Amino acid sequence: MRNFNPESLKSYDLRDCVYRCVELISGSYMVNHPESIRTKTEEYLWTYYNPYLDEYPLPDGSKDPNDDMFVFQIKMGEKLIIESGFRGNHIPPRIRYNIDIRGVIKDILREIRNTLSSPAVTMVK
Repeated sequence: MRNFNPESLKSYDLRDCVYRCVELISGSYMVNHPESIRTKTEEYLWTYYNPYLDEYPLPDGSKDPNDDMFVFQIKMGEKLIIESGFRGNHIPPRIRYNIDIRGVIKDILREIRNTLSSPAVTMVK
């Protein structure tokens, strides 16, 4: 990576970068994008919506809250630098197991590259 700043590995900027990358994957930024998890989930739920039912069983395929944890990690070699993630238990299983992030990989790499090569970072004290 050009202009790599080693200080960025211990900065608040890297933490914020990872949070933004997780939001890109989880669909928070891509609300109206047809391939976002959120959009697919809404389409799926509206497809099976029945206004005559009082209660709806929410799709929760697992009892363990960590079963469907999506984890995003940044590593240098084998050394873990930072990680974050989100739970997928609230996402219907048909959507949860068919997540395709190919559309946001360029944005994720750009976000990481810009953060790790930034000359001015906010250091953790």
